[in-house]
Amino acid sequence: MNINELSPKQILELIKLGQQAQQRQRDYDGDNLPEEILKDLDEPSAKGLKSNIIRFTKDTLQFEGGKWTKSGAINQIFVPDLKKYTVDAHQIVQGKYKDGDKLRIAGRAASEVFNDLKYIKSQQSSNKDAADFDELIEKVRRLAVYAFASGKTLDEDAKELSIRAIKLPTRARYFEDEDDNDKDMAFDQEWVEKIQQARYEESVLQSAVSNKRG
Repeated sequence: MNINELSPKQILELIKLGQQAQQRQRDYDGDNLPEEILKDLDEPSAKGLKSNIIRFTKDTLQFEGGKWTKSGAINQIFVPDLKKYTVDAHQIVQGKYKDGDKLRIAGRAASEVFNDLKYIKSQQSSNKDAADFDELIEKVRRLAVYAFASGKTLDEDAKELSIRAIKLPTRARYFEDEDDNDKDMAFDQEWVEKIQQARYEESVLQSAVSNKRG
């Protein structure tokens, strides 16, 4: 089957069949990210993942769409006022997590398109069409990686802000963190216990020093 010989209606039918097959698979074993996307997200080093994000940003075409394509920014004249304003750290942290979730939605949508394109490609026989589809599929794959990785970067920003806001003792900042089953929490229960212990030890030390001086 040559993709160029298909009508738009036939292509939509192929996509629909692919989505139905995906749904049956999801019902059977859950909804997993495609392996081609997951392998980049599981980059062993944080530096490598960050490099992928930077490379994707540079390679992405620039479009002109007025306010929709322009980055937001605060007027410089108001910066001094903002620096004086006291904000609720919890509100900022939650905002970053919500922004991360928005990017993950984009990642899920890109992953769905990725699977649809792979299915359409599997139904064609032309080598030229296959090459064109490979390029398109790769672009969508990189979009999904960018969205998920950027979402995780925002999570880490929120976590770092939380650490500063709760004035976490330096010695407690390097305990290993673990993932929660439902959400990727900034601090799991073990972390919380270690933080509390470190705070207690620090308060005891400060009290002892104060008593000695007194």
